[in-house]
Amino acid sequence: MLQVVNMHRNPLGRTAGKKYLEQILQEENFGYNVKKALSKGEEALDNFYFLLKGNEMIGCCGMVVNEDMDEKSQKPWITSLHVNEEHRGNNYSEMLLNHVIHKAKLLGYESAYLAAGDMDYAPRPNWVKVKANTVSGSVYYRNLADPR
Repeated sequence: MLQVVNMHRNPLGRTAGKKYLEQILQEENFGYNVKKALSKGEEALDNFYFLLKGNEMIGCCGMVVNEDMDEKSQKPWITSLHVNEEHRGNNYSEMLLNHVIHKAKLLGYESAYLAAGDMDYAPRPNWVKVKANTVSGSVYYRNLADPR
């Protein structure tokens, strides 16, 4: 059974969640946001979510609401979208992304931003490239009022 859980409500525990993020940091270049969130402690990880398949964490995605990347008006930032390689190709990343977007809507945000970093991000419908070649890679924008 698949479920998306918040960092603080992860039935596997917060420590397991942090360990998972640290592990994928070694495999992927999530860079600044995850490293900074991990260094700031529990509160900075409030908006990180994990995809569980049974008792295994197979993916994660976060939303940064308390940090600026380029401009103050550009919040929240979707960050650290990751699915373990052996589970890719099942639309799990879209499930995580939709969950985080839903949470952003519940928090009252009208738009969201995603920095692709070094990754080769293939944007989904309704995501518009607004900047290229920034420090954080290409930046994409989505109006949250748009349907999926």
